[in-house]
Amino acid sequence: MKKKLLGYYDYTVILTYCGMLFAFKGIILAIKGMCWNSLLCLMIAGICDMFDGAVASTKDRTAPEKRFGIQIDSLSDLVSFCILPAVFVYMLLDGTAFATTIVAIYVLAGLIRLAYFNVLEEERQGQTTEKRTSYLGMPVTTIALLLPAMYFLYDYKISFFRNKITFLVLLGVAAVGFLLPIEIKKPKIIGKIVLIVVGAFLLLAASLYLFAIKPRRKRKEMDKFKGWRYAHRGLHNDQASENSMTAFENAIKKGYGIEIDVRFSKDGELVVFHDETLKRVCGIDKRVVD
Repeated sequence: MKKKLLGYYDYTVILTYCGMLFAFKGIILAIKGMCWNSLLCLMIAGICDMFDGAVASTKDRTAPEKRFGIQIDSLSDLVSFCILPAVFVYMLLDGTAFATTIVAIYVLAGLIRLAYFNVLEEERQGQTTEKRTSYLGMPVTTIALLLPAMYFLYDYKISFFRNKITFLVLLGVAAVGFLLPIEIKKPKIIGKIVLIVVGAFLLLAASLYLFAIKPRRKRKEMDKFKGWRYAHRGLHNDQASENSMTAFENAIKKGYGIEIDVRFSKDGELVVFHDETLKRVCGIDKRVVD
């Protein structure tokens, strides 16, 4: 008897696998501080999840294939819409103890909701072949729209959303929504169109942002910067703080180039500072621009 790999690998699960892989890439990008790149991966994972069920329904699957589909979809959702948003917010808030608590509760709530959904869905599919018309509790996939929308408002410094605490509020409310026994109707054609339009707008905003900051590597004037080693924030150590004159002098003595980040303060002054906030270096939870 010919042996094969465990699991299923036909077209009905490809979107689910792709969604999980995009989400994993998003986690790596979040750890690196590449926020919009990470959110772009989250939104792509959301798109994969939106259509994977429709794709799977086009095949007359066996009972084991259906059960596998339920399990693999929820496991993928755990990575995409629980762990990725949690890591994103954790990194955005510099890993504070309070942020750690909230994101941990968020992941746990998502885990419970997905496991309970699996139980109900297996029971439902054992009783009927009709498509699901509603959900019990808020679907975890909604975070693929809510988190990018909130970051858009935050990134453009819109009123209340300028405070990073709003991200913890979002995850806290979402965690409660995952577990509340409320029936939520699946969106019909109008609702789906609205979701697609909003999602397309956020995808476009993220894509334009990434295109705007993408380095133009083929410019000839950049050739003079090649072949050098660069000290990020100067050559800093325990005796020389980053972005200090001593760190810059150390880099020059070693023959290194110096790469720095220059920001504007609120009153229009130029500030050499790597982070967006003063939290890591100065212990003050305020943004440089403020």
